[in-house]
Amino acid sequence: MLIELKLMANRAETSILLIAEPSGVIRELPGFLPLGQSGTEFREPREDEVIPLPPGGHLYFLPQRPPLARKRGKLIETEGFAVAAILPQGYTRTLLPAHRRPKEQEWLPYFGYTGCFLKNDQIYVAALATNADPKWDPKNFDPEKLSNKIEARIKKNPENRALKQISLCATDYRCYTAANVFFERWEGALPVSPSCNSVCRGCISKADDPGPPSPQERFNFVPTLDECLYIVRNHFSKAKEPIISFGQGCEGEPSLQVDLIENVIKTLRAEFPKGQFNINTNGSLPQNMERFYRAGLDSMRVSLNSAQESWYNRYYRPKHYSFQDVKETIRLGKEHGLFVSLNLLCFPGVTDSPQETEVFFRFLDQLNPDLIQLRNLNIDPWCYLEECIQEEVSGTGMNSWINLIKKEFPKIKIGNFTPYVKANTSALTA
Repeated sequence: MLIELKLMANRAETSILLIAEPSGVIRELPGFLPLGQSGTEFREPREDEVIPLPPGGHLYFLPQRPPLARKRGKLIETEGFAVAAILPQGYTRTLLPAHRRPKEQEWLPYFGYTGCFLKNDQIYVAALATNADPKWDPKNFDPEKLSNKIEARIKKNPENRALKQISLCATDYRCYTAANVFFERWEGALPVSPSCNSVCRGCISKADDPGPPSPQERFNFVPTLDECLYIVRNHFSKAKEPIISFGQGCEGEPSLQVDLIENVIKTLRAEFPKGQFNINTNGSLPQNMERFYRAGLDSMRVSLNSAQESWYNRYYRPKHYSFQDVKETIRLGKEHGLFVSLNLLCFPGVTDSPQETEVFFRFLDQLNPDLIQLRNLNIDPWCYLEECIQEEVSGTGMNSWINLIKKEFPKIKIGNFTPYVKANTSALTA
């Protein structure tokens, strides 16, 4: 739940624990050392793991979740409820909010809960900036301007169901790629598939039962070829650095709509050579993906939470495909010359754990992706640890993990966003 911030003036240089009262107001709790959570381990944040709360970040509290802190060297469950930050795009969390899950409690809603505390009258969060791309600054997505542009576009094409769906995503779900369709710039969204062949434990568009409600509602139709061509033509003809991305938060697995996507790409590929076709996929259907490669797909982003098949399967819960299919999709994409990104769902203490790092580095060495897009995994921390990981685990530190990737795989970029690959991508960190 979003909380109201009420703090006393405090000039102390030491870190101070924040707690939330049942009313939703947060306050300091002096005398307790705030901790972060790395997997199943509770520890003090390191200096390179924290930054001031960035613009666009928000504070929430975790109902019925008491925070864990340290006092006189002992781990203590304090009064009140744990406080967490939700980060804007372009930031990767380094620690979770330290809290203990009470028994027989429902899972928290699907957000990327981040550890936070007070220091020098400032809110600090356990995070680091990993891709400061100005395109995704919230100031570029003014709601009033967006509303006017949506109204004008819908008026021109009132029968286009896909366009109406994208307008819903741009406003109700605050999806920036959806908004870009109406701002006519950069990466634009084109959802096509209401069905999926994964039953992800943290699906944001189709709730698992039992479980918390999804923050989005899965759209329920397959757009026609003409509906799609209208959106792509307008975007490619007017947008700067135009990208059209199949595979959005409001849909299932786009590659299930193989004929539709193939026809869109084939129809417009020659007409718009500078337009970039991208797909965000679970990589489950290499045979379908190869049809897109041959039609003229430029880039793809393949999602995974782990390079360990058991951890992957317990999160994605794949139907009629295997983790080997995901690897084959990536291999074929590289073979066909696509720009291949990993959509890595990061979880502090799991992603940077020694056992995961060893397997993930073998994965990188074998498949050689071009970019790792870091994404904060939106899920109740204890749900993920108990249902998907199922073992004691802790990390070496997300910052150290990222630096190790840069050292061992200097050609692989690290970032958060899909680049326009027909331009210079040097803005990404190497």
